[in-house]
Amino acid sequence: MEAYIKDIDKDELRDGFLVTAQRKRVWNVQLDMLFYVDRICKKHNIQYYLDYGTLLGAVRHKGFIPWDDDLDISMMRPDYERFKKIMREEIEEPYFLQTAYEGLPVFSIAKIRNSNTTCLEKNFWDIDMNHGIFMDIFPLDSVPMGSPEKDSVYLTKKLLFASLSDTEGVMNYIQNHIEGIKEQAAVIEKWKNILEQPLLGRLQEFENFCLKNFGYEERVAHLFYELTNSYGKPKMDDYLEIIELDFEGYKFPAPAGYDNLLKDYYGDYHKIVVGGSLHNNLTFSPDIPYTEFLKNCKKDFFDNGML
Repeated sequence: MEAYIKDIDKDELRDGFLVTAQRKRVWNVQLDMLFYVDRICKKHNIQYYLDYGTLLGAVRHKGFIPWDDDLDISMMRPDYERFKKIMREEIEEPYFLQTAYEGLPVFSIAKIRNSNTTCLEKNFWDIDMNHGIFMDIFPLDSVPMGSPEKDSVYLTKKLLFASLSDTEGVMNYIQNHIEGIKEQAAVIEKWKNILEQPLLGRLQEFENFCLKNFGYEERVAHLFYELTNSYGKPKMDDYLEIIELDFEGYKFPAPAGYDNLLKDYYGDYHKIVVGGSLHNNLTFSPDIPYTEFLKNCKKDFFDNGML
């Protein structure tokens, strides 16, 4: 693997934080995956953006946030769905596309992993899935506002998303909020058919509905973040124009409205507050494949509470 990170074998102080050679080597694996995704996206005319902590790192540090250890990009829902389809057809080892359909215990994002590495999360290490070092890919969906019709579309998105974890709650909501409407029986039957599907069937219903109802509305958002009010209220306009930002000495696409987005996400994002790892429940190895790690380290590493 090419060394993308400068002085990859040397510890370094960045903004008062010790960046170890080990952390740089993890970054290098992630940056290698970003270059791979970039090539696929350019080949198929798929637009992606540096986003969230990676966008903040590009703007403020011209690379990774020194105390961060992951990489985030986003795509509009139509590009995200095309990307997943293309990657399932074209992806090559050691890269691996992982969504809920490939065992990821998270329903709202995709990951690209490197199968020749290890990244174990405390809550998920015993799940049978790919545990390589990863980068995150977030779909951005329309978040309509203002008209009853658009609010109805948004409500359906929320209910379909909620059905991934609480089918009984969704059915109770439907039954309690449609009393007296002319199509009551048909609506209940429609939702009953959806909610009786297995989990991945409900996920497909959610994704298909988001894709069908994607439009250039006032706002877009990663729906989980929208529902949990985690990252402000991003505007569609801030994503419409693309610029390139420096990231570890290379250039990658980013929203031209990054200043508005970062203020919305983080407030005074220029102020540096040194912290620990944002994912301190992860265990990394850029050298050992996760299959080997799990096979040989389980007793000593996991049973003794070292993860």
